[in-house]
Amino acid sequence: MFINDYFVAENAFNITKNIRERKRKLTYVRFVDFMRLASLVLFIFLMPATFAHTGELHETASESLTHQFSSTTVLALTVVVILASTTMLLTYKDSLKESQKRIIFGIIVVSAVVSTGYLVGNTVYMSLTSWSKGLVHWHADFEIWICGQKVVLPEPTGLANRIGTEEIHHHGDYRIHLEGVMKEREDATLGNFFDAIDVPFSNEKILNVGNGDYCPDGKKGSVEMSVNDKLYTGNYRDYIISPYSQVPPGDFIKIVFE
Repeated sequence: MFINDYFVAENAFNITKNIRERKRKLTYVRFVDFMRLASLVLFIFLMPATFAHTGELHETASESLTHQFSSTTVLALTVVVILASTTMLLTYKDSLKESQKRIIFGIIVVSAVVSTGYLVGNTVYMSLTSWSKGLVHWHADFEIWICGQKVVLPEPTGLANRIGTEEIHHHGDYRIHLEGVMKEREDATLGNFFDAIDVPFSNEKILNVGNGDYCPDGKKGSVEMSVNDKLYTGNYRDYIISPYSQVPPGDFIKIVFE
């Protein structure tokens, strides 16, 4: 009888041991799956900032780009922390003490509060200290003509589907897009747009032609610019895009070499 009880107890012990071992393996598998999920989430959140200039011809540094990247990073890390904490709660809910559960829950709450405060505060700061005093979403249409031929610019490629920077770009639609915070006055200028898309531009030059160059018909050409069908005589590069989201009343800018 004693021997039978011993073997029963031993079998029960082995069964319990096997169950614990399976639980440990299952926990490990869940942890690995979580790390894969967390890596995927982190990549998705960082992707807009990392590939913001994919397919662009030119990239300019700006404080607002740094702001966007840092904000995206904070948001991504917050999501990972919350996912990790939640996974721990769900995986070890039966073995965690109440005090440990409260600590993990506190980490979730603090992460959410701190990241939200940072994002809101950083956005408000950028808006208050910027030239535009807040977010803008302006548009202007443009055309380039050289010796009677309309210039066809390269189409955007890549995930971002734009040529230019996050703040000033086009989508192959010959429409200038100003989006976000314009930190300085120069950020909203026509010169900044053409710099962003890597097109040489000034009162004397557009693309690969300049004042004094000849067209195929033998005539000497010069660069002229009109805004809303009116000849513009100021510094072309310093022209500030009008603050309209629709065209019209937004600008129609035509640059002609002939």
